[in-house]
Amino acid sequence: MNRTFIFALILMVVFSTANAKTKFKKCENDRFSPPLLSVKVHPDPVVSGKLATFKVSGTIPTKITENTAILVYYNDLASKQIVGDHHLESICEGTECSIEANTPFTKKFKFLTPQLPFEYQINVAVVETFDGQPDLGPYLACAIATHIIPTPT
Repeated sequence: MNRTFIFALILMVVFSTANAKTKFKKCENDRFSPPLLSVKVHPDPVVSGKLATFKVSGTIPTKITENTAILVYYNDLASKQIVGDHHLESICEGTECSIEANTPFTKKFKFLTPQLPFEYQINVAVVETFDGQPDLGPYLACAIATHIIPTPT
């Protein structure tokens, strides 16, 4: 009886984590609360060492220019360090770009997932860039998802 219960409990845990979908939420801190981005990722959840397709949609309160980009990076929750390289994807196509403030946009792109730790966050933000690098100013829009990979027992 106890073995059956334990086996059933293990199956429930395995299936609940195997089918866990990535849920992005609003980024907030003491200084600002940027608008929430809609983010879909495939595969879901992402797999270390494999390409992940991101589909990012939203609106931002400022004009989108050729210097406006989507920044994606992973954080190790234990060490509080960035895992792997960040990815910067221009929202605009081509060299001409001018999308008015509060106009919806959607951007789809692929990004190689680094080797992920057991506890990590996926950070997706709209930022302004300077010489091809993200500006350290506040995010124009943002979404964040936390994952905890179950450790084998």
